[in-house]
Amino acid sequence: LVLEDLMAAARVRAGGALTDFGEDGFRIGAHRLLDALRTEGDVSAQGAAVFGDHLIEMLKNRLIMEDYFARYPEISEQRIGGPVVIVGLPRTGTTLLHRVLGCDRRFHALSYWEAYYPSPISPPGSPGEDPRIQQAKDFVARLVEANPALLSIHPMSATEPEEEGMLLEHSFQSYFDAYFDIPSYTAWMWSSDQIPAYRSLERMLKFVQWQKRLRGEPDSPWVLKAPHHMRQLEALFAVFPDARVVQTHRDPLQTIPSIGSFAANLWKIYMNNPDPARAGRQWSDIWAR
Repeated sequence: LVLEDLMAAARVRAGGALTDFGEDGFRIGAHRLLDALRTEGDVSAQGAAVFGDHLIEMLKNRLIMEDYFARYPEISEQRIGGPVVIVGLPRTGTTLLHRVLGCDRRFHALSYWEAYYPSPISPPGSPGEDPRIQQAKDFVARLVEANPALLSIHPMSATEPEEEGMLLEHSFQSYFDAYFDIPSYTAWMWSSDQIPAYRSLERMLKFVQWQKRLRGEPDSPWVLKAPHHMRQLEALFAVFPDARVVQTHRDPLQTIPSIGSFAANLWKIYMNNPDPARAGRQWSDIWAR
């Protein structure tokens, strides 16, 4: 898990010709994350392989996206206007509300396959099913096979609405501490300026929205959702000033143990010693702040 090695692998995965990863600000968060993983993360061999592949995929997405922005300047002209943004602590019904509103054709919702694979494989607007849908179905199947209990905690489907936290991850300022107990990264992330991360999110949403237009989808406002926004409302409104926020609520005495249980389940994939009590303490501390 060394940034230069991951970037080199991403260039190969993107075809070998692309070199522009976009603005260099992401490197700060990437180095912070990788340093924390090496010194604190207690990363298992399986975790390093799975998470390393995830990071390579994100870096590949950055390469391809920057290439598209360079070749199609009209992508920058897309406007993300008036999104409905669902916030709330994790495990308070945000996913259910997001998927209900995502059924309304008056909204754009980010599908799992678009969130995990935002960069096209075939030219945008090509006839037939987008190959990324099957790619996402295969990935979800592998994830569930590795962790069968996951579906009972957080239902997953390649074609259902998914939170834009996956897009935020491309800035390397996101909730990676859901996968590992990495307190130095957590402390850095919550003390750093989040506006660049939200600018990155806006840029990626423009990229996905442009692809939706080429597929013939109508011009609609987005319905977004990520518990991450709960602590970053100032940054959210700085970048999306006309956002409309809906907040879910559930008794914190039920919510925090559920968050800890969810984190402990994820840690089974990534860490050598997944400890549910440790996960509960970590997330109680994070959200108590």
